[in-house]
Amino acid sequence: MRKFSLLLDYISPSMSSFAPFNDSNDQNEKMMQEKKEGGVDEPLSPEAEEQPPSARKKKSKSKRRFSDEQVRLLETIFESETKLEPRKKVQVARELGLQPRQVAIWFQNKRARWKSKQIEKNYRLLKANFDNLKARFEAMRREKESLLEQVSLLSFLVLAFTFSLCTVHFFR
Repeated sequence: MRKFSLLLDYISPSMSSFAPFNDSNDQNEKMMQEKKEGGVDEPLSPEAEEQPPSARKKKSKSKRRFSDEQVRLLETIFESETKLEPRKKVQVARELGLQPRQVAIWFQNKRARWKSKQIEKNYRLLKANFDNLKARFEAMRREKESLLEQVSLLSFLVLAFTFSLCTVHFFR
């Protein structure tokens, strides 16, 4: 489905054999673009409407980036609280010159990244513990085999000694 939507960026309605060019088709294209981008806060300017959808997307993506200072403050807040209450979210958004929704999404994404990092960290720790236990298990298995060989040898020696005692008593 994603490949198909990327193709739509390069095919204008006038080039499409299944969609004649008209005003309703322009509106459909705008609605599809809005849907792909997750909605738009304000209508497109006449200059933006003339640009191909891929150029509009690039422009809007750079518009959504946070400054280093904004990220630094968001990171600082995240260290103390991973979830913001609505009032705090609005306050932070106002201080940073962002929309509350942007702050909420940043926190949501940050929590997801944090959780992924925690999972990776836990995996590495569990893998190290597993590798350690596996090495200890192998060492114990080898020691067990060695001890079993010694027991077998000693059993043979005891049997041989017992046999030699029996023969000494028998032939006396």
